[in-house]
Amino acid sequence: MGLLEDLVNTPGVTGFEDRVREKIITELKGHPYTIDNIGNLYYRFGEGSTRVLVMAHMDELGLIVSRIEENGAIRFRKVGGIDDVTILGLHVLIHTKKGPVPGVVGQRPPHLYPDIAERERRFTTEEMYIDVGARSAGETEKMGIRVLDPVTPVKTFSYLAGRRIATRGLDDRAGCYALINIIRAISWCKIDCEANLVFTVQEEIGLRGAGVASRKVKPDIAIAIDTVSVPGGDGLPRNVPRIEPGDGALLRIIDSRAIVPLQFRERVKDLARRKGIRFCESITGGSTDMAEAQTQGALAIPICFPVRYTHSMVECVSMSDVEAVIALTTEIIKNAKGLMK
Repeated sequence: MGLLEDLVNTPGVTGFEDRVREKIITELKGHPYTIDNIGNLYYRFGEGSTRVLVMAHMDELGLIVSRIEENGAIRFRKVGGIDDVTILGLHVLIHTKKGPVPGVVGQRPPHLYPDIAERERRFTTEEMYIDVGARSAGETEKMGIRVLDPVTPVKTFSYLAGRRIATRGLDDRAGCYALINIIRAISWCKIDCEANLVFTVQEEIGLRGAGVASRKVKPDIAIAIDTVSVPGGDGLPRNVPRIEPGDGALLRIIDSRAIVPLQFRERVKDLARRKGIRFCESITGGSTDMAEAQTQGALAIPICFPVRYTHSMVECVSMSDVEAVIALTTEIIKNAKGLMK
């Protein structure tokens, strides 16, 4: 689990993915790579008439310093789809040029509310601030904090019931972990396709990196390695399949921006059955990098791992699902030409 924990704890708010990219390059030392103008990281293997694109995004949800008040308090804006209720009370790290600075997103104690109605009101991020212990703007700035510095929560890495992991940032650092292992698996194989493995940027604000990568590679087959939100212990919501972490590689057949073509879906399922790889299927909301590849005409499918509590501080996955994603994606690359028929 060391690599996954390292990836999770490497800060990489959308638009600030540099450290994650450097971590991946270090892990894949010896393999040639390229970086495009937006920051996507590319690895390419094999030759052939079939071109495959596999993507996992490096960026994570986070905050950005937007203003420093005269009393030293730090105002911020969200980057990506974060529910405001998850931010109150967080321990955070502000990533400055001098290094990380700890702070907390404080909240007014119940003793100091004028009435019960005010105490029970949902507060928005516009009303919140980060406290770094300073008493003036000058003190805050002496710590190296500046407007536009990225902010991430302090993360706790928990092991639940053996092989389940709960932490913030598994979306999509677990995908990056999977893609690193896929690269290691195919780097010594003879494959009859051109495999382009890409760690993308800016997924959380509209699949920006995937759009650039898809237009650059022009794939015949495309895979996005990402998450699928599944119900928690209460079974809600009830309008999505009841899938649990541990149910295998999840084929994300329908979401808000893409639908996997029926015949390609069946070929992928047949391949998984032949190779003895556990899988399941789902419909969900949101979108993945696959949507951008599909607009370029690729046969595209998201190969995902089920996640409870997506975009919270306690995203929960099973490592057996991540391993199934690695196995199935590797087999798709090795059998790409046949999947085109």
